[in-house]
Amino acid sequence: MSEPVQTLFLTSFSKLSARGHAGPGRVLCAMRYHAPYHLSNSIGRVPMAMPSAVAFSDFRHQRIDSARFRELLDERWREGLDVIAPTPRSFRGEEGLLGLSFAPWGDLPDRHMPVRGGDTLFCACAAPGSSRRTRWCHLEILAPWLVRAGWEVVLYGRRLIGRDAIDSISSGSGRQPVWEATGASWSGPEPIPVQQGLFGPGGADGP
Repeated sequence: MSEPVQTLFLTSFSKLSARGHAGPGRVLCAMRYHAPYHLSNSIGRVPMAMPSAVAFSDFRHQRIDSARFRELLDERWREGLDVIAPTPRSFRGEEGLLGLSFAPWGDLPDRHMPVRGGDTLFCACAAPGSSRRTRWCHLEILAPWLVRAGWEVVLYGRRLIGRDAIDSISSGSGRQPVWEATGASWSGPEPIPVQQGLFGPGGADGP
């Protein structure tokens, strides 16, 4: 019997309490750097949902531009599809950890647990429509890779359509962020097909 598809929620920290943005499971941090209040509102961090430490440092200190940062994010998740895939629900840990995992706060650094369907990953980047927003969030780059790896994904309260999310990676031609690709309103429940990719304009702030 095949495994049921698991749904993962991705959103901004400021939207965790907004309807449809968070799942019924655990809340997990996907930020390379975080504040104390991020710890108190989550139970752990998801290392493979973050930019690499080197890529983020280079971008933060302006040694690379946003286009190169995007390329490095894509490389990270393209090469790590098996590491960001859902862990089978039948997995009991005898063979070592499989799939996307999180490290609980304050625990041993090498102790990881599986991310499960219904869990929510957040970043502090501003959500679409916010006056603070200056560019895309790395979770928007991660989202279609998660779909390719086998998850269903709800991004900012909207479910991504799998085939279109996968096509947005393979075509490599998209430049518009997902919430603008269809001209859709963010008030309704309709899923957003990722027709033109998840890449928005560059900016100064980072994940």
